[in-house]
Amino acid sequence: MSRQFVTLGLSFLLALSASYSHAAEMGKGGEKEGAKGAAREISLDELKQRCQDYTAFSDQIQVTNLTVQCSESANEWVAMEPGQIGLNSGRDVATRLVSSKLVVPASMRTYALEGSAGSCMRYKQVQKTLQIEKSITCAELLGQKDGSLDDLCASALDQTKGKAPKFVEIKDTGVTRDTCPADAVFGSAGKAGGKGKN
Repeated sequence: MSRQFVTLGLSFLLALSASYSHAAEMGKGGEKEGAKGAAREISLDELKQRCQDYTAFSDQIQVTNLTVQCSESANEWVAMEPGQIGLNSGRDVATRLVSSKLVVPASMRTYALEGSAGSCMRYKQVQKTLQIEKSITCAELLGQKDGSLDDLCASALDQTKGKAPKFVEIKDTGVTRDTCPADAVFGSAGKAGGKGKN
């Protein structure tokens, strides 16, 4: 009985020790996960204060790897393939008979002329989006005036569009504007046509 009791006691201690060891590892993992959690949201004024003296805050979090994230979304109109419309033409001919003392009132007749082709425009709306990041130091942040960060972003976005337009994402919004009438034709059919209705 005594040997069995000792064996059971040792088994219990070993199991308890393994349980504590596993719990400690889980605790460390939790601390690591907590450290890697999402950044806490603060105001711009607090960020500037932390740049000046982060030790004044209880968490002692220093501002590092500061970046400005800039994004824009713009809706623009792009010309689509134009349509062809027929333009009617004609001439009015007036005829009048006159003698020394008699006059026959003038008669008017309209003659059709060969029509010509005109163009009508169609447009589609596209949405252009761009997102960039720009590194900035605390000194640069503190040197910014109210609203100048927006100007900084606008300037950086413009530079990116000028130097690397491929980073701009473009997609159709599905909105169109059409100045063409219902009888307008498009593509090769429009080019082959060109005679107006008489």
